[in-house]
Formats: sequence, structure tokens, C-alpha cells
Amino acid sequence: MNYQRAMSEVREISARLESLEVEVRRMDEQIKAKREEIERYAADLQPLENLRLERVRREKELQDLRDRERSTVGAIRELTGTISSKETEMASLDREIQRAQSELDERVAHRDRARKIGSIVTWIEGGFFIPAVESIEKQVMYALNQEFNHHLRRWFSTLVDDHSKDIRVDESFTPIVEQDGFEMDVNYLSGGGEKTSVALSYRLALNTLVRSTSTTRKPDTLILDEPTDGFSIQQLYRMRDILMQMNIPQIIIVSHENELESFADHIVRVMKEGGTFQGS
Repeated sequence: MNYQRAMSEVREISARLESLEVEVRRMDEQIKAKREEIERYAADLQPLENLRLERVRREKELQDLRDRERSTVGAIRELTGTISSKETEMASLDREIQRAQSELDERVAHRDRARKIGSIVTWIEGGFFIPAVESIEKQVMYALNQEFNHHLRRWFSTLVDDHSKDIRVDESFTPIVEQDGFEMDVNYLSGGGEKTSVALSYRLALNTLVRSTSTTRKPDTLILDEPTDGFSIQQLYRMRDILMQMNIPQIIIVSHENELESFADHIVRVMKEGGTFQGS
């Protein structure tokens, strides 16, 4: 019994060994297959390893660049501070230069004014000023006198149809009437119309002169009080022609002459009733 049992155990052990050997061979084949698979994976992983190494190199370059960037930014900030400081200094210098230039210009202007005043004082103290002013005054008055005479004669010759009579003013602008080359007193003129013509011509010549020589606002209104005393109908129309030639914007005539109504654009009649004046 013991022998049989032992043989049975031997057979079992043999079967077990065969089974184990089969399992070992199968596992060897699996190990071999895994090794081959690992080798294939290792070959596939090599590019990835290369990429990893390249990534490491790139990261190092990136870090180097970042370090350089920080260094450069620091240098730029330092330079910016220096530039700002220099710009502030330059602005201050510009203000100083402008202030100095203003002072220089002012001093030059004072010097020029002082020289000009000095030359004027020399001119005045040297006895040239008053004669020069008198000479200028005489020239101006002479020119005004000539222009006044031109207008006076023009209006007078238009109003008075008598070629033997002429009129002029002397240096003091006093009217002088001449007949056939001889001076005569205005009071000796024949008829009120000629006296009125002298007065009206003088007034119109003065107005014309003032308007032509005025450097500011020119007079735009002429007021005449009874300018036609003793005038004939012909003289009234001549006066109208003269006033139209003068081209004055507004002319106000105070008169009792009804004929003048035909010359006017607007008529205001004033009458005295009960001690008061009424207008219409």
C-alpha cells in the first residue's frame, strides 16, 4: 500500500512538474514577448526622449532670455529715470534762458527808447523842434486853406451866376469877396441872395473839408438853418444840385421856403399855437 501510494504521489509530482514546466515555458514565451514589446516601446520612446531633452534645452534658453529681459528692463528703468531727470534739468534751463532773453529784450528796448528820447531831447534843445512844428503847421494850414478855397469857390460860383465876382479866404479863413479883381466888403454885396450864398458856400466848404480830412468817424449829418434867405428859384435848384453832389447821408434843413419841400424825403412842419410849438 505504501508503495502504491508513493508511486501515485510520484506520478502526481511528475504530472505536476510537467504542468509546471509547461507553465514555465509559457511564461518564458510571455517574458520574451514582453521584452520584445519593451524594446519596441523603447524605440518608440526615443523621439519622445529627444523631445524631452529639446524641451529642457529650450526651457533653459527661455530662462536665460527672461533673466536678460529682467536685466534689460532694469537698465531701461534706470535710463528712463536719468532721461526724466535730464529733461527736468533742460526744462529748467529753458526757463532760465527765456527769462534771460526777456530781460535782455527789455534792456535792449529800454536802451533804444533812451537813445530815441535822447535824440528827441537833443533835437528839441537844439532849437529844431519849435521851428519844425511851426513849419509843419504852416504847410498843413496852407494845404487846408487851398482845399477850403477850392470848395468855397466851387459852391459860390454855382450859386451866384455872376462871373465878375469871386471869393476866397485869407490865412485866418476870413471870407474875401472880389469883383473884377477888387476886394469888397461882404456887406456891400447886392441882394440878400449873394450874402446868403457866401454864408452857405462857407458852411458847405467847411463841411466838405472836415469830412475829407477826418481820420475817425466822418460826420454823416449836415444841419442848415435858413440857408436860402433871398434865393431865387434858380438858386434853390442849384443848392439842391450841390447837396446831391456832396453825397451826405442825412441833411436837415430848417426853412420857411415852401419850394424846398419838393427836395425833401421827409417833412416836419412846426407851428406855434397858444405859446407852444406843435409838430406834424
